[in-house]
Amino acid sequence: MQRCNIPIIVLLTLSLTASMWLPLANAEPNTDFFESKIRPLLITHCLKCHGNEKQESDLRLDSPKHWKKGGLSGPAIISGKPNDSLLVRAVKKTDPDLQMPPGKSKLNPQESASLE
Repeated sequence: MQRCNIPIIVLLTLSLTASMWLPLANAEPNTDFFESKIRPLLITHCLKCHGNEKQESDLRLDSPKHWKKGGLSGPAIISGKPNDSLLVRAVKKTDPDLQMPPGKSKLNPQESASLE
């Protein structure tokens, strides 16, 4: 007696196809969240020194293309890995050599959480 394995093959094919497209489906950022939480934060705390007109440490934070490229220290943001992202480490001020914004000013906990 021979069993038909077509349903198993179909299921495997569908799951492989879905797994290939899943990362692409999640690749687009939540633009509403970005526009309401992140862009205002960057404008208030970062773009004066890391924007279109001035790029301290060769870092520009006014577009995703520039976040990924980063500055002298490397990429500013590593998607999905907030603890590896230089921007998150800088604003949390956990690294004595990497503290932003400069001086005593600090992001509030909600702003830090939004970046993460």
